[in-house]
Amino acid sequence: MGNEASKGKGGSKVTMKDLCKQELLRLSWRMIQAVEEEAERRQDESTRLQTSMMESDMEKSKSAWEGKYQVIEEDKPIEDEDEDEYEEKADQQEAAIAAQFGDLLDLKPFHEDFGDYFFEYCPDLKGQFPTNYQLVTKMIKKFIGKVIEGKNLDRLARHYGRTHWKYDLHDRHFHGFAEALTDTINLRLGRFGTIEIMKIWREEAYNIVKMLQDQQLAYKKKRMGAMNAAGRSQGVMIG
Repeated sequence: MGNEASKGKGGSKVTMKDLCKQELLRLSWRMIQAVEEEAERRQDESTRLQTSMMESDMEKSKSAWEGKYQVIEEDKPIEDEDEDEYEEKADQQEAAIAAQFGDLLDLKPFHEDFGDYFFEYCPDLKGQFPTNYQLVTKMIKKFIGKVIEGKNLDRLARHYGRTHWKYDLHDRHFHGFAEALTDTINLRLGRFGTIEIMKIWREEAYNIVKMLQDQQLAYKKKRMGAMNAAGRSQGVMIG
């Protein structure tokens, strides 16, 4: 019934509450992806529309001067009204696009918003962070995809440990990562980001970074142990 449990991976029990949480994550993540894709499509469309309108007006003006549509006296100057009319058309077009697309036009790419939030929490890491934030977003989305599909994250977490063991990371950095991820998701959900949904996302964000931190520390301990062993064999101790 309501509290019935099913078998998950490894024979572990998955409660109805867990299934509901996973479904909420899946639906809200699908919404986030749809918003991202639609925002990008509409931004591209608005750019193409404005460019097309400008090229069309330029072509009409050129055609008129060449006498294809009407004869214009060679010495007749361009009237100020023509320029005002063009600017008015552009303003009207921009207003129409904004009214139709709303806040989606102002939505920055996921990696930019995440970077902004993360460096608010961890400004000391800005110099160590990859310059290409999209790589970080790619990793984040892989983790989220695995979480939503209910798949094991160990392989991804171990890869993170292997590539990040040498960095001097502390609890506050991992906490900042989780909070920045939660904030970025909350921004995209907008009014649909209810307290309960964001509580689930924050919980999952901290679960993810806990795995990352555990693997980073485990791999760091392993590498430092190997380096110390090599140092002792050469009469050198690595601190």
